[in-house]
Amino acid sequence: MRSFSKLLLLCSLALGALSGCGQDPVLVTPPTFERPGAIAFFCYDGVARRPVALTECEDRDLGDERYSLTALVSQTARGEVATVDLRVQSVLDSDVRVPGFTFVRVGEVPLDIELNDENPGVTYVAAFGSRRVEYYATARFREDIDGRAIEQDGWVNLPDGPTDIELNEDGTELYATLPELGAIARIPVLPDGSLGDAEILPLELPETLDAELVAESYDPEERICAETTIPLPVPVSPRAPALAEALARPAQIVVDGATLLIPDETQPLIHRFDISAEAPAALDPILTGSPVTELALTPELALGERPYSRFLYAIDTDGAVLVLGEESVEGGPSTFRVLPVHQGDGAVDRIRLASRATALTVMTPGFEGGDECSLADILGTEASANIGPSAMRGVFLAVGLANGLVQFVDIVDLDASCRGGDQVCSSGSRIDERDAQVYIRENAPRIGAFVTTGTTVSGDPAFEFEGAPGRIDAQGQGVPGGPSLASLESCPDTMKGIFPTATTEGDTSARICATASPWAVRQEVWEARWEGVIPNTRTGFAYFAEEDGERVLRFESGRLCQRGVLGSENVSGLEGAAADYIGDQVAILSDPSSDDAACERFILDSESGLRQDTALLSIVRSEDNRVVIEAEEEVLSCFRGALASTLLEVEVRSQSAYTVIGSTSGFVHSVSADEDGLCVVADPDRFPRAIEGRPFENPYVAFSIESELQSGSEIDALLSFIVGSVPPALVADVGLRSNLARFSTLVREVVYSPTDEHLYVLDSSGDALQEYSLYPLSRERVYE
Repeated sequence: MRSFSKLLLLCSLALGALSGCGQDPVLVTPPTFERPGAIAFFCYDGVARRPVALTECEDRDLGDERYSLTALVSQTARGEVATVDLRVQSVLDSDVRVPGFTFVRVGEVPLDIELNDENPGVTYVAAFGSRRVEYYATARFREDIDGRAIEQDGWVNLPDGPTDIELNEDGTELYATLPELGAIARIPVLPDGSLGDAEILPLELPETLDAELVAESYDPEERICAETTIPLPVPVSPRAPALAEALARPAQIVVDGATLLIPDETQPLIHRFDISAEAPAALDPILTGSPVTELALTPELALGERPYSRFLYAIDTDGAVLVLGEESVEGGPSTFRVLPVHQGDGAVDRIRLASRATALTVMTPGFEGGDECSLADILGTEASANIGPSAMRGVFLAVGLANGLVQFVDIVDLDASCRGGDQVCSSGSRIDERDAQVYIRENAPRIGAFVTTGTTVSGDPAFEFEGAPGRIDAQGQGVPGGPSLASLESCPDTMKGIFPTATTEGDTSARICATASPWAVRQEVWEARWEGVIPNTRTGFAYFAEEDGERVLRFESGRLCQRGVLGSENVSGLEGAAADYIGDQVAILSDPSSDDAACERFILDSESGLRQDTALLSIVRSEDNRVVIEAEEEVLSCFRGALASTLLEVEVRSQSAYTVIGSTSGFVHSVSADEDGLCVVADPDRFPRAIEGRPFENPYVAFSIESELQSGSEIDALLSFIVGSVPPALVADVGLRSNLARFSTLVREVVYSPTDEHLYVLDSSGDALQEYSLYPLSRERVYE
């Protein structure tokens, strides 16, 4: 009986972990990290048993038992701060008496942590939910620290919740953002490290913003080792930003010497304060053209004849990253101007990235005191094994992305001079025979693999005609028969030939071209379908109406301009690819409302799922929510009963042209609605319809189709080809923690630690801190 009673007792105690004493146990993992939000570092001296200056942890072997680089990581979901010993690669438990990991309790929703690099005895926490900045003896976060820098922990109440905090250079003042108030707080740091009363500094807006926004030109430093000339970004027309009808909303504080930089989430500028005097003085803002949420600043580059000595990076509210170059101003503080950095589709003044940016940081591994690579010195040494696409020594930008990746951008690559080996960059020898083509450009995404061949068409282009599969041979002819590809004679200035190869006997003229920029080209499938459907119009619903003497179709969903719909009047007078286009057409997919025998050809056959004929209406003019149409009266009469009463299922198709769509790029166009709602074409060269016998070009590919097809003939003709061998970008996949599956990931912060020259990534959704080495790039540890 006693044994049976004990068994019952054990079953009762284990009820939370077991579904039954005779069944398999359910393993319960005690929680550790939960929504990590910010990270800060200090150096712990294990002999003196106290926190010391961060420089004491520099150049220390990980096996050195005296010094331990220590990270403090805020847990926003639980109002705690976790401690990680990066030397022994372990999360520290603040109270071993409690099962699982326990961390130090702080205020509600701790969004930021700050320590003085030279004197880290006190830790500061921005407690957003508690509306205060708190200060703690750093000894609270490592129980092996002897003594406390301050006798009592405390806080400073604020009128709003702080989101970001930053110490000035000498550690005598702490600044905090108060976004809801449109202000920042200035808090004195007392001699013992505690905090005094806060002073609120409202962010004033200028009356006007009259300076030019984008630099007229930019000639970046680069190393291009390939036969193809890579075009530089085309400068945009100067434009001026406009103030929004809203208060300022500070998003972050960056201390740049004696200057504060404060990005604004609602205004197209970065606020600046001179904090060298007793009272902070507002300076002229830096103009960005759009509101920005996060900044990262490079150190002084001072290498060669660089046009800009420093760069400032900012994430705008669309998740794009813009680059600003520093310009000196005679008799005043320097300023920054937005630079054109991207050639290809998308904004020229934004870096082309794989997804929306969520966080960024500037990394400087090996830069301080480092020299540019010398091939004569490096050949045959152990260091030569690391030189390549994944090794970063110099200055680089790391950008956390919404898709769970961290992508890297070249700024200064100290190893660039040792890479490359074709006739353009030949140096007699090179470290790695695979490193044949090199593409390194200042402020361009870093290529993540050795490039031995250029971009090509994978396999042969395919041309399906009336359901019969076919292909295009090297001479551009359809096999067997059917439409063909004409010679382009020469590729557009920003492109190179990718089909056929340049060594093809006979006609060597290109029949398919692709952008020459490795930072703009995409590996994707391109399809050109005869009178194909324009994306996102297939499920549209519309109804007939008579308006101002015109027959119109009004679309329930609207946004026709955004989808690229055009009528003949919308392209009238345009030059280039859009010249003489006769306009798109609407196909009615609903059955006719008339019982007339002449309308039976438009009825969908339930058995075959086909129609004998499709009702097609030519578009005369496209507006944002309606199209003016023309059609034969006998066609309209079949649907007359739907006039202003019944929604018709419709789709929009090209007319007497091929609809060109990329599997990644989509339907590339420059159509938008003007102030009157009329669809207008901003760039006729971005016209995603290929007209037979005329060259087609968009920012990615170019070709010319030869055939003689008739409009409305319901012919199925499809050209398709795959752009392949595209240089991949260098990325770290934060969500991929094993070979089995990806974790749900939200890159909250990317932080570079110059102390150990490692990158740290806070994954808020995956509840983890990840550590990466950079020479070469590899993940060393996941703390969770």
